[in-house]
Amino acid sequence: MRLTDINVLLYAVSPLPEEAHKRRRARDLLRRSDLALSVQVFQEFYYQATRRTGLGRLTHDDALAFLGTLLRFPV
Repeated sequence: MRLTDINVLLYAVSPLPEEAHKRRRARDLLRRSDLALSVQVFQEFYYQATRRTGLGRLTHDDALAFLGTLLRFPV
């Protein structure tokens, strides 16, 4: 198992054009079957992805929907 960092999750949802390469790489990593996530990573992702000052801010529902797609990984 490989523990996944919060940055992988943030880049996976980034709408910024200058982060397109990182977004593709992050999404490729999230297709792997040997990843694990921690509760702390889920919490930090939600906070960073939904905060007002964040670029490309996600809504509460969008952040939860994205996190829901990650429940296939061990936590």
